[in-house]
Amino acid sequence: MQGEIDYRTTLKECLSLKGLPKKELVQIAENTKITGATENLLKTVNQKGIHSCLISGGFGVFTETITKKISLSCARVLLLGVALTISK
Repeated sequence: MQGEIDYRTTLKECLSLKGLPKKELVQIAENTKITGATENLLKTVNQKGIHSCLISGGFGVFTETITKKISLSCARVLLLGVALTISK
């Protein structure tokens, strides 16, 4: 994060999503913009057989949706102290 994102503000924003229906969270995740540079990087590493993984501290709905959206090899989510693995 290189100090570019204020942790407290980000945490408050994330907590504001708590309680939203899963359908709304999926819609937000599906509308999340992925930069062209990210798509190009992942396309290149996938073509070369290199695995890529998304690691998240929560919100498995986002992690699952983004993992599928940008063709990641896997994802790891920490939910209530339990690691969850999402694979293609």
